[in-house]
Amino acid sequence: ANGKAISQSYIDMTVALMQQFGIPVQKQTPTEDSLFYTIPQGVYQNPAEFVIEADASSSTYPLAIAAITGGSITAESIGTNSLQGDADFCKLLERMGCRVEQTESETTVHGRDTSLHGIDVDMEHLTDAFMTAAVIAAVCHDESHRITRITGIANQRVKECNRIAAMVEELGKCGIYATELSDGIEIHGRPVSEIKGAIIDCRDDHRIAMSFGVLGCVVPGIIIDDKDCVSKTYAEFWEDLYRVFSVRFDCSGATTDVARSPANEREFPVVIVIGMRGAGKT
Repeated sequence: ANGKAISQSYIDMTVALMQQFGIPVQKQTPTEDSLFYTIPQGVYQNPAEFVIEADASSSTYPLAIAAITGGSITAESIGTNSLQGDADFCKLLERMGCRVEQTESETTVHGRDTSLHGIDVDMEHLTDAFMTAAVIAAVCHDESHRITRITGIANQRVKECNRIAAMVEELGKCGIYATELSDGIEIHGRPVSEIKGAIIDCRDDHRIAMSFGVLGCVVPGIIIDDKDCVSKTYAEFWEDLYRVFSVRFDCSGATTDVARSPANEREFPVVIVIGMRGAGKT
């Protein structure tokens, strides 16, 4: 077929994996806009060793936490050798002002104490990460450039929900001015102290929940109305926020109130049960 592929990185990843398993797929023409591939008949052969990468889309959330809090976080099994488009999310954070270190198999993001700055970015090859980028853009308030324009994401209007419209509405609840573009979103960042908490309508969309979970690490009063929707791709998200990143939050039924501010921290009671297997500890 003629035309430009949407999410080309996923096609490239599939072709690369088929190559590793013994099927050499060839692009029929050298033009980037070609959708013609030649797939030879053959039998898949298991390689002697195969390393499964971590999910690059899920790694965007901890890396964004480093950016938004000024901390440092390392994502393992995602590095310069990654086949996934979302592995380039760290480059976006670097343009916003973070310091990034990468090896072939690891990515480390160091946040900064001073404010991040807005950027213009085409996220066509990492569309699933645009909502993570959007909540970081919300706190980019460097005087030289506090506006972020994310383009190349028109297909996000037909995902679990109209994600572009959803982000405009939910960021607006928090006091962040955002507007839709023909193929993206424009966000005007402001200091964290000027951003307010709100009840976030997740629309049963895991990425909305996790993105605003990131924002809740610095903005008290962010309430996620459907915390369980993250189970689609990252069921341990809230557990990891608490256990790995020391984020404190209150859970009530299906909602989660995220708060990282020390003034809002409280210790959760812990019970440790010791005994042999089969002794009824459950």
